[in-house]
Amino acid sequence: MTIKLDDREFRKAMAVYAAGSKRSAAELLRQQARLFLQDTVSVTPPAGKGARGTAAKQRGMKCVEKDILKLMHPYDPPADANVLRAAGMFVPEASTKSPADIHKANRSKKDGRVKRRIFPRIKIKSADLKRYIASKQKMVGVLASGWNAAGERLGWRLPGWIARHGSGSGHCRVEVGGPDMKIVITNSVTFVVRADDLDRRVAFALYRRTKALLRQLEHFQQQAARRAGL
Repeated sequence: MTIKLDDREFRKAMAVYAAGSKRSAAELLRQQARLFLQDTVSVTPPAGKGARGTAAKQRGMKCVEKDILKLMHPYDPPADANVLRAAGMFVPEASTKSPADIHKANRSKKDGRVKRRIFPRIKIKSADLKRYIASKQKMVGVLASGWNAAGERLGWRLPGWIARHGSGSGHCRVEVGGPDMKIVITNSVTFVVRADDLDRRVAFALYRRTKALLRQLEHFQQQAARRAGL
C-alpha cells in the first residue's frame, strides 16, 4: 500500500523554521520526522479517538474479544450431562468446529472486523475459546509495528506492545547528505485494513505536525518581538 500526502504546507513551514533555527537542516528534518512518526503511531489503529499507548492496546484487545463473542460463546456441558441424557433430557454439546475457521468465515475482507452477530452463537469449549481469543489478542499492534523500523532509524522506540512484533514489516530511508534531503518511511504490513482509512489518518498526522510547527514559529516570533521591545 502506498500513501501519497500533500506535504507542501509542511515543507513551507519547515523552510521558515529552518531559516530562523540554529540547528542544521538535517537535524531539524530528523527531529520533525521523529515527531511526525509519533503523531502517526498515535492515530494508527487501534489508537485514535483519544486512545493512545496502553489505552489503545486495551481498546484493541477488547475489540478482538467483542468480535469473536459475536460469533461464539464459551460452553461446557454440565458435569452430570450423561445422567441427564439418560433421564431423557436434552443436553447440548460444544461444537467441534474450529474457532479460527468460524472467525475467518465471518470477518470483513475490508478491515478484518466482524460486522454482524450470528444467532444462535456457536458453543465452543470454554478453554478452547479462551485460548483462541488470547492468541488473536497477541496480534494487537501488528499494523502499527510497520512503523518500528522508522522508530529504530530515527531514535524513538515505539510502545512495547507494538515493538514486540519486530521491524520486519517496515523501512526507513534517510537521505540528508545533499541539497535534496528527504526521509522516506514505509509501513509494509499486509494484513487487512482499509487503505483509505489509514491514508486519512496519516494525512491528519502530517496536518497536526504542520500546525505544531507553525505554532512553534509563532512562539519564536513573539519572543523575538519582546526582546526587540516591540
